[in-house]
Amino acid sequence: MAQRRSPDRPAIRGTLPLAPGLRSGTALALGPDAVVLGHPATLPAVFAPNLPLVGRKATELTPPVLGETLARLWHTCHDSQRPATVEVGLHPSAGAAESVCLSLRAAPHPRSPDIALVTVRDISPDRRRLDALAREVEGSRSRAAHWEATARTLAHDTRSSLAALQGFLTLASRSGEATPAPLKHALGVVSRLLDLTRTAEEAPVPAAAPEIAPIAEVASILFAELCAAHPGLAFSWCVRAGDPEARVPRAASANALWNVLTNAVKYRHPKRPLHLEVKAWRAGSEVHVTVGDNGLGIAPDEREAVFLKGWRGRAAEGVPGSGLGLFSAARLVEGMGGRLWVEPSETGATLALALPAP
Repeated sequence: MAQRRSPDRPAIRGTLPLAPGLRSGTALALGPDAVVLGHPATLPAVFAPNLPLVGRKATELTPPVLGETLARLWHTCHDSQRPATVEVGLHPSAGAAESVCLSLRAAPHPRSPDIALVTVRDISPDRRRLDALAREVEGSRSRAAHWEATARTLAHDTRSSLAALQGFLTLASRSGEATPAPLKHALGVVSRLLDLTRTAEEAPVPAAAPEIAPIAEVASILFAELCAAHPGLAFSWCVRAGDPEARVPRAASANALWNVLTNAVKYRHPKRPLHLEVKAWRAGSEVHVTVGDNGLGIAPDEREAVFLKGWRGRAAEGVPGSGLGLFSAARLVEGMGGRLWVEPSETGATLALALPAP
């Protein structure tokens, strides 16, 4: 007798074999309402506390960010009937000493629009390599800043002495007699040294050559830096940048996003684990990026004031800070010809950036 199907839920199949039509390597099959229809015998360890999975809704899985991400991924794939990819980070995961980062890619079933085939890949080793690279880059930045400060201090301390020596040599060369060659040479050397000190102390640091990078790559590196900067902080994150053409200047956008992310860490909610989500997409001639969190949030009447220099809103009471984080981010974004604003959010805060598309 043929198996009957429930009108609102497809027939549940066992772990092995997978439901018919699933491609080799597919980790999960999600049916209507993001119900797990099947999966292979081996999954990344983060799924272990949830076994058995078959017949359960994604939103029932733990940790919650994993289940919620799978559910959103199913809805995105179902609504657009196009593949979608999300990276989700668990830092640290329950029972694990190190952070876990998964890449989840959902594609619509070729014959059933209600089924999404989700490939799960553990990219934690890649992220740990990025983490090490971020620490190396941060060390290079610190050393560069140290040497720049040293050069400026040295220039300031020696400039007055060099100016006095230049004046003495100039007077000596105007004594009425022929200026000896060694004196001319010494005067030229001192003049060049004085020019160098003025450059080191006064001239602006030249801007680096513009680099273009996908926003997903920039955000992933920043999250690695965030993990390194806050080793004792447990938080989760995900990056949703489905448009491969959403590319922005690396250095400037990274600095602006870093200010927004560290602001979210500073104003996290004390009673729930922090979750950060970065989304990016192409919108005409602009790249739009949003950074959402589940922290203390921003009051509606403060959404414009938060970008003022030194402004600290009601949520900042008792939290150390200078009120310069979002002000600096806004200046950086405006310097790129973009915009930064606060979007309405039911939980936490969502900041949006619009950057000129390359």
